[in-house]
Amino acid sequence: MKTPALTILSLLLVLTASAQQVPDDSPIPAPKRSAHPTGRGPLVLVDQAHDNFHRLDARFGPFGRLVRADGCRTEALEGPVTTAALRRADLFVIANAASPTTDSPDSRPFLAVPAFTSEEIAALDRWIRDGGSLLLIADHAPFPPAVATLARRFGVVFLNGYLLDRVRGSGDLTFRHSDQSLGSHPVTKGGGRFERVDEVRSFTGSAFRALPGVALTPLFRLHRDHVVLLPAAGESLGPDTAWVSAEGLVQAGLLRHGRGRVAVFGEAAMFTAQLAGPQRRPVGLTDPTAKDNPAFVRNVVRWLAPRARRPHSRALDTDAVP
Repeated sequence: MKTPALTILSLLLVLTASAQQVPDDSPIPAPKRSAHPTGRGPLVLVDQAHDNFHRLDARFGPFGRLVRADGCRTEALEGPVTTAALRRADLFVIANAASPTTDSPDSRPFLAVPAFTSEEIAALDRWIRDGGSLLLIADHAPFPPAVATLARRFGVVFLNGYLLDRVRGSGDLTFRHSDQSLGSHPVTKGGGRFERVDEVRSFTGSAFRALPGVALTPLFRLHRDHVVLLPAAGESLGPDTAWVSAEGLVQAGLLRHGRGRVAVFGEAAMFTAQLAGPQRRPVGLTDPTAKDNPAFVRNVVRWLAPRARRPHSRALDTDAVP
């Protein structure tokens, strides 16, 4: 079946605007009460060593501001992922790592080249099993192949394409409690240290599934109107682009891995704030149509890193919070 031309045009406009995005320095709504004293909370370590499209000193800066306002500390990792590098961290964040090629992330081919070595994946796996936490974000194509091997270690398989609602002809999706597309979990329902969230907005992105036997808690559920466009290598998006139904897939989910925690997302813009396109449209945390997104992102980080790692402790006690 052919993809409607209107859908393709809408998606191309979104992707063109995304390519022109710059960080938005507008204020991000602050929490009513910070989770931790200023500068004394968990250490959030952000990967910047794998040609990441999102970096703390650029497009991912608003994410850093948001978690620091909640009392967290942030640092960038500019070198390989090793046991020594992870030792001090409470949460490791990978946001749109890219396959190692000479091309820019905006134009690199759809190659299944892992961004992380087997040694890095093994180190991260051991650290999480011992109580660490990972926030893994892989946006729409061409980013999923870069983390495919890493994601599979945690029982997750990404589709390397573009997620959108084919009826509305848009990649901007809203997940709500009212229609059960937003999963029921403390990070969405609120309570205790978590803020109430009624809806969350994402901006295109990818989708994924859990392998059999993996206890994934879905947060963003996809239905029959959602599809994933799957262009072949070198193919431009068009009416003949192949697509598959996204019904039964998810765009966000949580899971346990040993004593640690993993949050997997198929969309990155919602975690930061950009001004996109010639009109400099707010996207992400400062988008006026995504008023609950800041609280949701804080909740995800609070779930992943409930407290700072104690000195000389080998693992977080992850069973002490929901």
